[in-house]
Amino acid sequence: MLITLSSIAAAAAVMFFWNEIAGFLVNSFLPWIRENVSSVFPVVAGLVDFINKGVVTVRRTIVEAYRWVKTNMLRCSTKYVLDEKGNAITTTVTVINDNGKISGTKKEWVTSKWDIPTEALVELSRNAQEVEIDNKDAILRRTEAQAEKQGMSLSTAA
Repeated sequence: MLITLSSIAAAAAVMFFWNEIAGFLVNSFLPWIRENVSSVFPVVAGLVDFINKGVVTVRRTIVEAYRWVKTNMLRCSTKYVLDEKGNAITTTVTVINDNGKISGTKKEWVTSKWDIPTEALVELSRNAQEVEIDNKDAILRRTEAQAEKQGMSLSTAA
């Protein structure tokens, strides 16, 4: 378990610092390998290229997923209403534009009020009849924040 968590943390660190790591590898490490240990240069260069393609693919996938949510998810929101027992009646509505075909889902279930988002519980505690949260906006904001932390720009994804 500890090895798995360490591997995940290391991968996250590599993703976060990839621009700096790649700059060091290309500008300093690979030239040094070529000059001092030329016999392993093709292997090391191939490994760096392989890792770079993986990181680039992950970043591209994040941008494409962001773009898809922004353009094709027309609506995704969750409404919370407290029932007489203090439970939350939760209704999520999602509307998708799939190549011009509009489809949607509506899911309703009952959950403990302690399992709903804090901002919804606070509003309901102030005697609000219902609270609706825009999940699409929340998804986009969290993705933008994560991308910014990773040094990525989603400005071209719009």
